[in-house]
Amino acid sequence: MDVTRSGRSCTLAVQLGLAYPTPIAEATEHVRSTLSTEVERLTGVTVRQVDISVRWLAPESSGANRGRNRLQ
Repeated sequence: MDVTRSGRSCTLAVQLGLAYPTPIAEATEHVRSTLSTEVERLTGVTVRQVDISVRWLAPESSGANRGRNRLQ
């Protein structure tokens, strides 16, 4: 994750992977909302924007996701 801060606000840039099939728009909105809420709660810094790049998709059954955190 990259953070660009300007005063009391910031922009986040995140790269992540998702299990396939996952509804990408729904999953990235969940990540965006969770990150914004938690960063603001923990730091008091307003998150103005969260840019998300989905870097990989892997089938659930492939074992490629073993040991990785799952979106809930």
